[in-house]
Amino acid sequence: MNSAPDQPNLPVLIYIMGTARSGSTILEILLASGKDAIGAGELSELIRDGFIEDRRCSCGELTSKCELWRGVKERVGLADYELENLNRQHRRIDWHLGLARQMLGGINRHEMAVYNDTNQRIIGAIGEMTGCDFVIDSSKYAGRALALGQACPLRVYVICLTRSPAGLMAAFQKPNRGEQLPKSPLKTLFYYLVVSSLLRLAGRQLRNQIMYLRYEELLKDPIGALTRIEKFCGMELTVAKKNIARQLPFDVGHIVTGNRIRKMGQVSFAAESSDPSLTSTSQRAIASLMGAWKSILRF
Repeated sequence: MNSAPDQPNLPVLIYIMGTARSGSTILEILLASGKDAIGAGELSELIRDGFIEDRRCSCGELTSKCELWRGVKERVGLADYELENLNRQHRRIDWHLGLARQMLGGINRHEMAVYNDTNQRIIGAIGEMTGCDFVIDSSKYAGRALALGQACPLRVYVICLTRSPAGLMAAFQKPNRGEQLPKSPLKTLFYYLVVSSLLRLAGRQLRNQIMYLRYEELLKDPIGALTRIEKFCGMELTVAKKNIARQLPFDVGHIVTGNRIRKMGQVSFAAESSDPSLTSTSQRAIASLMGAWKSILRF
């Protein structure tokens, strides 16, 4: 695989990798309150949701009217006629099978070079528009983590965010129209087996570029979790820790794709330690199988 040279003028990318319903959007919002940081949402979906479908940013404006994303598109120089091709190409690399394609040589050098160049221009344009040194991308896909991490190993830090099987099972039972749809217990099991395995494979490739964080750890001790992140990637998260301690809200910022909480304008974060209880016998049994697989993978 062709690896692009590191770009010292690019902002540092903090990439949140994990399963759906893992808490990536709320973690992104917390990190975006850091010094010189901007939360960019799920950048893997920016071309489709933002530039092709023109969905609303969390600021309330359509992407084409949002000052940030309009400026990013202009700086990157993306023409409308090339967006569909770029979107398809990025999905081949970013999405779940993208990790296997990269590791098995299924992505040619030209395709990877275009991918790297487009992503670096987007991240650089976000930095130019905001003046921020840190860009947070909560796309979650293991394939994207590996591709970006290997392209710019000195500018990408990956946080692998995992969630307890019971928590994930309960989250997937909640209705959520238009975003990550509910899954039956069996579909949740299959999804978890596949995606958690991909996360572990990506983690082994990324080595010292990755830290592991449990969502339950973030809920129980958010100050401690944020302190770990500060030490890992060099961000200053004083404001986030003060807001949590004082129970102050966080601004959502400019997120095009992410959890529905992005539409709230401001969100609050409170520490808690309880794991959701599963009422169905089948849910509990399948969550136990997920827990066994989690132990095998050492998450």
